[in-house]
Order: sequence, then C-alpha cells, then structure tokens
Amino acid sequence: MATITRESIASLNEKIKITVSGEDYLPEFEKSIKKLCKTSSLPGFRKGMVSPSLIRRMHGRSLFTEEVLHAVEKELKSYLEKEKPDIIGQPVAVEANRIDMMDMDHPAPYEFVFEIGLKPSFDIPLIRKKSTYVFYEVTANEQELDEEILHMREREGTLSSPSLITSEEDIIKVSFKEIRENENRNENQPESAGYQFNDQMYINWFTPVLREEIMKKSLGDHLEITPSDGFDSQKMDYCLKELKKIAEDMPQRSFLMKIDEIFHVEKPPTDDSFFEKIFPDEKFSDLTEFRNRVREMIKMRYRNDSLSYTYYQQIREILLNGTPIELPEAFLKRWLKLKNDPQIAHEPTEEEYTKFIRQLRWTLIRDKLSRENQLHLTNMELQQRMEDDLVTYYPHLLEGEIPKMLEKMQKNTDYLQQVYDSLMDSKVLSWVYSVSAIREEAVSLESFVDIIQKHHSHVHE
Repeated sequence: MATITRESIASLNEKIKITVSGEDYLPEFEKSIKKLCKTSSLPGFRKGMVSPSLIRRMHGRSLFTEEVLHAVEKELKSYLEKEKPDIIGQPVAVEANRIDMMDMDHPAPYEFVFEIGLKPSFDIPLIRKKSTYVFYEVTANEQELDEEILHMREREGTLSSPSLITSEEDIIKVSFKEIRENENRNENQPESAGYQFNDQMYINWFTPVLREEIMKKSLGDHLEITPSDGFDSQKMDYCLKELKKIAEDMPQRSFLMKIDEIFHVEKPPTDDSFFEKIFPDEKFSDLTEFRNRVREMIKMRYRNDSLSYTYYQQIREILLNGTPIELPEAFLKRWLKLKNDPQIAHEPTEEEYTKFIRQLRWTLIRDKLSRENQLHLTNMELQQRMEDDLVTYYPHLLEGEIPKMLEKMQKNTDYLQQVYDSLMDSKVLSWVYSVSAIREEAVSLESFVDIIQKHHSHVHE
C-alpha cells in the first residue's frame, strides 16, 4: 500500500513524498501484459495467442514503467482531492525521481517526490479604505459633435458613382503603383513594376495642394504622388501605417495613383425627417435639441469604454500596487519553465516572469474578492458571452450552424478560460466600482482617446 508524507521546504513551498510498492502497480502491470497478448499480431503466432513471456521481453520494461507512474499519479491525485491543499499551478516532479532505476524483474518500493506551491493569505487594505477613483466622462466638443452628425448624414444619404469629383467629401477608390527611377512616368503608360496596392479614401484626407489637383481629375485619371507628402497631418499616421509595414522608406517613394471609382453621398438636410430617422421614437423642436441628444448619445457610447479601459484598469493597477502578496517565487520559476515546455530546460526570461507574476497576483486578488463577496458566474452568463463572440467572429453564420459552432467553442479549454477570466474580471471590478467613492472628470473625446492609449501603453510596458 502506498505511503504519502508532506513536509515544508520553505515559506509557501512544500514537498509531497509518495512511495508505491508492488501491490500498488503489479496487478495493473499483469493486466497490461495479458491485454497486449490478446491484441498483438506477430509472425508465427495467431492473433491473441502471443505468449506472455515474449510480450514481457518485447514490451515489459515500458509497460512496467508506465504502470508504476500511473500508480504514482493516481495516489497524488487522490491525496490532493482528499487533503485539498490550496495550491498554485500544478505539482512539479523533483528531478531526483529516477525511472531508469525501475526493474520489472525485481519489483520494489519506488519513491517519488513532488513540490507544490501554496496560495498565500493576504489582506486588501484599499477595499477597507474605500479609495477614491477617477471616472472619465466623455463630453463631445462642437467639432466632434459636427463630425458625428456628418457621419449620421452620410449613413442616411444617397450613394452614387459619378464620373467627376464634385466635393471634397467625395470618396475615391484608387490604385497605387510604385514608380522606379528608370521608368516612364507618363500617365498614358501607368503600368509600373514595384509595389502596388489599392485603397479607398476621402478627398479631404489629402493636403490642400494635392486636394486641389485631385478635384480637377475624373474617373480613370492618374497623378503622381509621394505618400509622405500627400496626406493631411491628422490622417498621416492612418494612411501610412500599412506602407511602413512593407518598408520604412515606402512612404517616401513615388507612386502613380489612378482613380478607379468615385463615390458621392448626397447627404440629407438636418430637418425633422432626418431627426426621425436617427431617433425614431423621439421629437425635437430644433437643431439645438437634436445636437444635445447626440452629445448625450456620444457620452453613453463611451461610458462602457471609460469603465473598461480607464476606470477598471485604474482600479486594477491600484489594487495590484497596494496589495502586498508573498509568493513562492523559486517554485513558480521552476513550474513556469515546465509549463512553457517540459522538454526544454529554458529558464523564463525576466520579462516573461514579471508578466506571469503580475497576472497571478491579479488572479489571486480577484478570486479573493469574488469569494468573500459571493460574486459568481452563472452558466447563462457564460453561454451569452459565447453567443456574442460567435456573432462577432462569424456575422454571416447561418442560424442552423450556431449550435454546432457553440459546441465546438465549449470544447476549447483555453477559450473557456479566457471567457471566464474576462467575465469574472468585469464582475469583480464592477463590485469595486459599486463600493468605491467616484470622482467624475469631464474630458473631450480626443483627450479620452489619449488617456486610453496611455493606459494601454502602461499595461504593456
């Protein structure tokens, strides 16, 4: 019968010693031999009539080792289920466990040692103090409001494909072909070697000088352009981002741009008919009332973003920085190495380890708050998130295919863990929001985007 002992190595780090004897693994070893005798096919023997002695000589060593390890794994699992130590990660087998010492001809007790890391006890002082957090309330300025209403008018407008450009708000579909130094730049010979790409853009994305030149062109016309000098400063990064991925100097190269299609949107006037299309169940006495309603809509749209990207992230950072947690770091480094790839003796880099510890500390804080405040996820919440993800990933999926895809997603354990973590993060952070003091700070949409980018950069440092 197996014997199991447990002793402390260091703070939050223990070892479990398991000793299995012949009675723990020999019966299963004999069963494996008999099973293989019945299923083996060897020259000179009828199927199922191979002698046990031959199977022992051919496969005995590997079967013996396998059954000893199975016995050890069974005892370890049973012990952890019974004693329920609050462990971090998984037990790590000590390197001293020598499977090459096992001998099926001389069965003996075999000892295996595993290390475990234990979860620490800790307090979260900032919850008791009821800290004050900043909540960014997005308030659109007049320019942002004008842009939002313009987008609404474009969505409700009538689209046409004229042969002439009539407005700087028209959209052109263009093809770019790189011009090499030794090539003819005559627009009647537009075919060029080098890099080529297609895009779609507003006329007003270009610089005023180039914009004026484009306005004189019509469908099928060409003009030469250097991308780095061709776009308005506010649109520069967006327009050149893909080019820089190809080559850093690509925006400075010369291209022949051909106008393949022109799109003109005849936008409706801002009258009662337009107001009703945007907000069917509401009435407005004038444009000022409508603008105030759009301003409120922008505010509500970005409220969830403010919660997710700034407020919740702010809470998370403050809790991480203000909650001292002791961890069994020596054990965690060994476990992380094996978790990455058990076959490679690769110590995790400092960056990998720091990122891992940060996420582990947050998980411990989150789980403690959820446990102490009875915050639980329901199957319905998990199911709803999976359905939402499915619609997002596959918007054109046929209704009859949805159950089959959901079943497939439910078998993906990594995906399920991501869904669980995401939902539980939101639930716990929402609870912290409900018990905290809030200081609202009004910001413009432009400032809010900058704040989100800074938070994102800080998290990924």
